[in-house]
Order: sequence, then C-alpha cells, then structure tokens
Amino acid sequence: MYAIDSSDAWQEGCANTRLIAEMVDTTGMFEKRDLMPKFDIPEGYTEVSWFREETLRGMHRRFPDGIPDDRMKQVEYEMDTIISMGFPGYFLVVADFIMWAKKQGIAVGPGRGSAAGSIVAYALGITDLDPIPHGLIFERFLNPSASPCPMSTSTSTSAGASR
Repeated sequence: MYAIDSSDAWQEGCANTRLIAEMVDTTGMFEKRDLMPKFDIPEGYTEVSWFREETLRGMHRRFPDGIPDDRMKQVEYEMDTIISMGFPGYFLVVADFIMWAKKQGIAVGPGRGSAAGSIVAYALGITDLDPIPHGLIFERFLNPSASPCPMSTSTSTSAGASR
C-alpha cells in the first residue's frame, strides 16, 4: 500500500492503518462458532418442535379449508431439510421480526429473491406468496447439498423503517 502514493498524507494513512491492525487481537477470530440466532422457545418445546408447531399452524392458517397433499408433502420436505441443516431458529427469528413489522404497520414486501420458493417461509408469514402454483424452487433458497446459510431479505418502506 505504501508504494501506491508517496504523498505524506498517504504514507501517514498507511502507517495509522498498520498501527490499528497491530492492535487487533485475532485470537479465536477464525475459529468456527455457532452464530445462529436463538429464539425464545415456550416451555415444553424444543427449538425443533416449536418450529414444526409454528409451521404447521401457519399452514392451517394459509389453507383453512384443508392443506392440499402437494403442499403438505413440500412443507414436510422443507421442514426436514431446515432441521437437518440446523436452521429452525433462523426461520423463527425472521418470522418474528417480519410479523412484528407487519403489526407495527411497517409495509413488508410479499417476499424477495429465492426465499419466495419456500412454503415454510410462506407458512410462517415471512413471505406472502405460495411458491407451488408459481413453480418456485425451494432448493434455490436452501439447498441441502450446499453449505451457505439461507438469506431472507425483506423490503419495508423508509417511513415505516424508522419506527
């Protein structure tokens, strides 16, 4: 970096950057840690059992006349995948803050990106789009053969976001 510019300001900036870098304690910084959010689970439930309970409750809310077989099969597949990958808490947290925003009158979009392909996200109220009739694919959101975390993005109005 020093070689990019020989001006005094540049050289001083590089020296200060180095001083700051030398003050950083990197102990443990590169060790794998579980950084997934923890959701407060009601007594008598585990994270997994509460996730299943909330998802199935949401399916009944979305399909009050009965859950179609294809939707039930898909939601079971997705729940199993989400659980096996260790993400039920993530879905519970995202659903919680989306529902909070909606209750506060903050406009939240119907669903963005690959998360719209998840019927679990639909059941939990994270999205408002049933992915099945639109041919949206869950594996584009969370693929059991890949390792990255799922990412749900939400859109809110700037007026509502300041609340």
